[in-house]
Amino acid sequence: MNLNNLVNDAMQTIQKDGFVEQVIKKQLETTIKKVVEEYFGTYGDFRKELENHVKEQLQIDMKKLGIGGYNLMVLNEVKSQLNAALHIQGVQKIKENIEQMLVGIKPEYKLSELIEAMKKDENDHHERDGEKISFILEGEEDGYRHIYFDPESESRDSWGSEKSKYRYKYQLHLDKE
Repeated sequence: MNLNNLVNDAMQTIQKDGFVEQVIKKQLETTIKKVVEEYFGTYGDFRKELENHVKEQLQIDMKKLGIGGYNLMVLNEVKSQLNAALHIQGVQKIKENIEQMLVGIKPEYKLSELIEAMKKDENDHHERDGEKISFILEGEEDGYRHIYFDPESESRDSWGSEKSKYRYKYQLHLDKE
């Protein structure tokens, strides 16, 4: 058994398989990543240089400014940043809510579709199958219409008086268009 031949054969196999190149490539990637993280990290040179540059650009004379003026300047900047963030996040949240609300919206609905949807929502467990609903239609054909409907078929409040149409759960007020 010749140890030198075994080592040489193993080295040639490793070289042919590209193992050394892979190890070098992986080590270079790790080293470059570490250098970039250290340079741009919390305690890195970039942070220090940026901090010095910002300090030079601010050039605030604290003696002339006074503590009240400084506090006002900081407060105004914080307020400005907060308002901008709230506006951006608020607008984004409103857009998301509107998109969710408008999913599956049709340009036109029939009254019967709305009533069927109400009945379905109000009767999840089929305990009210076959019961009646309360419904009032008011208005002129060429003008405004007021539609009131409620899943409760009784038109009286619990104390015996007639239930006001304004207390119906669903109300539609339509103009002629």
